[in-house]
Amino acid sequence: MTPGLYDMIRTTDQTGVSGTGRVAQMAIFEDGSAVVRWMTGKDSTVCWANYQDALDVHINLHPETTKLVEVMSPCLVCGYEGAEKEKAEKEKEEAEKRSSLCDSERWAALRQEEKLLSQSVYDYCASRRLRYEEHDSHGTYFDVWIVGQKFMFDCSPEDQPRPYPNGLVVVRNSTHHYDNPTRVGAANMLTAEGPAMMDDILGVTPV
Repeated sequence: MTPGLYDMIRTTDQTGVSGTGRVAQMAIFEDGSAVVRWMTGKDSTVCWANYQDALDVHINLHPETTKLVEVMSPCLVCGYEGAEKEKAEKEKEEAEKRSSLCDSERWAALRQEEKLLSQSVYDYCASRRLRYEEHDSHGTYFDVWIVGQKFMFDCSPEDQPRPYPNGLVVVRNSTHHYDNPTRVGAANMLTAEGPAMMDDILGVTPV
């Protein structure tokens, strides 16, 4: 027999215990086990490791008077579960599409911000006559020399565990290991006050 839910129907009560009509329900599972739920006024539930043993005891001993009638086939169950699974997968796919779109839009905005920040560093170094080298490794940063000391100007906030607020260039003392606490300061270089903020951080006097 296939897994499913069955009604146990008896036309004659040979023992005088179970009665007639629908006397029990039997559920057969995919692993071959079964549960019989008696509905005779003295209700009980019996678990069987092998559904065939339940059939031998309750059906095959009374083949003329007892039979099983299928109530719910596994197709109905699987059909319901399949529809629910398909719905969940569709919702997940839609959520991933929305997330991907948000990520791409956020990435484009961050790259545009990085370009603006890089230009602000170019302008700052030129106006202060500072020597610099640009690098593009996991984002844009600059090595800048000030009175023989090298600093790193980090223009790529998306690489940080906690993204910096818009417009910040983070200055680090000669390293870009983010777990190394060598940060000197940060200036909002997309504002008119940005260069002056950077002067204060680095102790630079405008020429």
